Amino acid sequence: MSRTQQLARRKAAVRQQGSRAGGLIGYEQGYRYGRCEAVRMLAPPVVPARYDLKVLFIPQGFPAIDNGVAAALQRTVREAVVGTPEAMLALAEQHRPDLLLVLNGLHVFPADHLQQVDRIRELGIRTVIWFADDPYFTDDTAAIAPHYDAVATHEQSCVPFYLSLGCTQVLYVPMAVDTDMFRPVPVSSGYHADICFIGMAFWNRVELFDQIAGYLSGKKVIVGGGLWERMRLYRLIKPSVRAGWIPIQDTVRYLNGTQFDN
Repeated sequence: MSRTQQLARRKAAVRQQGSRAGGLIGYEQGYRYGRCEAVRMLAPPVVPARYDLKVLFIPQGFPAIDNGVAAALQRTVREAVVGTPEAMLALAEQHRPDLLLVLNGLHVFPADHLQQVDRIRELGIRTVIWFADDPYFTDDTAAIAPHYDAVATHEQSCVPFYLSLGCTQVLYVPMAVDTDMFRPVPVSSGYHADICFIGMAFWNRVELFDQIAGYLSGKKVIVGGGLWERMRLYRLIKPSVRAGWIPIQDTVRYLNGTQFDN
């Protein structure tokens, strides 16, 4: 057999091997997606209760959460008005809602945020703030919470904290999920991983990841978000880090691709 014929046979074998591997991956992805969709179809749709309220909702600037809350309000109240932190007083004066719901009150909110809230309360409008970053920013939220009629937090351990500040109505309200957005989708191999974590590198997370960095270095890992370089053992996971903001649709794909081979 000539060298040319040997090379041709090797190429054919490689193509056949690649075709089999690609077919297996495609089958596994289709099988997983089909099972997930079957489960979704078996789950009865939730019919939410509706309330005779007009709500002015002020998002925090993170679409993955903001959009889900806004959509939920539109299904559960008579009228939902979505505003901006800068314009919430003007919108409250214009729309005269029954309730002002502010998400987080941090990061993107202007310096006169609390003055706006105080003025809105003087209009006789009930105000609620929902903290979605607890317990990481309690130094800031401690000054914000007392300005509202009611405080909600997604961190159960923070309920006593806000009560200790003199807040008379504090609610534990965990975050839910927008199932229209975060749902099973087919993904390409670039999103596959054994382990995926997407979020900011708060110090408690840094400590945990330093403890397991050696284990993670032997896996196919995706870590998304900012400040991960402050890990002591960052070098072990640096190739796996997708630094900075991860778009929502990419987040959905990464989550769908996690443990794809398992």
